[in-house]
Amino acid sequence: MTRTDAARIIARIRADEIPLHQTEHARRMVITRGFSPHDVRAILQSHEMEAAPEWSEDHQNFKVCLIGKCLEGRPTRLVLGLREDGPCVQVTIMVVKDRPTRRRVK
Repeated sequence: MTRTDAARIIARIRADEIPLHQTEHARRMVITRGFSPHDVRAILQSHEMEAAPEWSEDHQNFKVCLIGKCLEGRPTRLVLGLREDGPCVQVTIMVVKDRPTRRRVK
């Protein structure tokens, strides 16, 4: 699956042509981390794909990480499991934390 293929599937999810199921983990994380289904929708509407889709043999889908902003403006990562045919799933959602900068050793 290419980025273009993934973008097409995400557009179909946004249009409610393909249902997006939540894993049990995703349901817990939405609540625990202070998100709502509206935040998921906001990220699906406006996001950057972090990397090309990656095949998950365990789950038989393509893992895609989207970076966007939740409704409160927090930088957020939304992880999806996409399939060309069949159900797609929301794997998890989390705040994107700033990466600490490495100190250069002289």
